[in-house]
Amino acid sequence: MVIDVLNSHLKNFYQVKIAYKTVVKLMKELHIVCKVRKKRYCYISQISNKITPNLLKRDFKKDEPNIAWVTDVSEFRFNRKRLYLSVIQDLYNGEVKAYQISRSQNQDLILKTLKKANNPNEDLSKLLIHSDQGILYQSPKYRNYLKKSSFTQSMSAKGNAY
Repeated sequence: MVIDVLNSHLKNFYQVKIAYKTVVKLMKELHIVCKVRKKRYCYISQISNKITPNLLKRDFKKDEPNIAWVTDVSEFRFNRKRLYLSVIQDLYNGEVKAYQISRSQNQDLILKTLKKANNPNEDLSKLLIHSDQGILYQSPKYRNYLKKSSFTQSMSAKGNAY
């Protein structure tokens, strides 16, 4: 960017055309450095923090199926596009109960995954669903679905992926 500005300035003001590599060489000689800052995402929450206690407490082995499930969303880049993968896994045997892929990370992604995993033929009365403290898992829509399904919600400690 600095190189383009410098080159256009020289072109407009002095009416001189200079090659890109010449500008780079001159910048090195004059010790001119362009600092490019990485863009940081800033998300402002519009809902109040609804953090639930960590009921799983790093107990990742269960003796029965459908006692504890863990869930998370991962971002992938594929063909220069972002894809989001939401997965629900049973801690009994590591079985993936459901997964969903979407182009956007939103409530519909995690709710569709949860609805896929919710099998009416299985006993899910004692189910604990553990996640991180992501804004999607704090949303009223997600929490209401868990209450309606009589699932217990658990969240890991802040800054701790476990």
